[in-house]
Amino acid sequence: MMANTILMLMENSLNDMKLILFIAFLCIGCETNSKLSSNEITSLESSVIANGDVRSYHKLIRHFDDSSEYYQLLPYSIHMAINHKNADAYYQIYRDLIRVKNKGRYDMRLIKNLDNNSQKFALGSLIQGAKLNDRDCQDVLAEHYKNGWGIVQSSAKADSIIATYR
Repeated sequence: MMANTILMLMENSLNDMKLILFIAFLCIGCETNSKLSSNEITSLESSVIANGDVRSYHKLIRHFDDSSEYYQLLPYSIHMAINHKNADAYYQIYRDLIRVKNKGRYDMRLIKNLDNNSQKFALGSLIQGAKLNDRDCQDVLAEHYKNGWGIVQSSAKADSIIATYR
């Protein structure tokens, strides 16, 4: 009886140990994948500016988006939007402008904290991205029209935007 209890405890401990090791390796793997060295960041930034490389731009988005240095992505987003008509970049401009004026917080309702020129630029970015069929831009722009956040409220325009991608 005692041997069976010891075996059962060892088996449970082994399963617990396997689970702990699995979680530890998973966390270590996530941590190493999300961190970029300064050389890697510089290389990605150069690739975005020199070639408009979308893959490098997306890596920069992933790197800076959860960082306290999120604002460093803005010049690359502007470059990708203006020079390469990258739809994702228009949404990122909008998002980062709101974050810059709201201590890193993003919520579309916080557009009210932007000055008039910044609001126009942010909403203009959404409009450009929506014209390029970016779903994020379309959804968020429709919400702005629906609720009148930084723009004249118009349910008809909100419905029209939504209807374009259904």
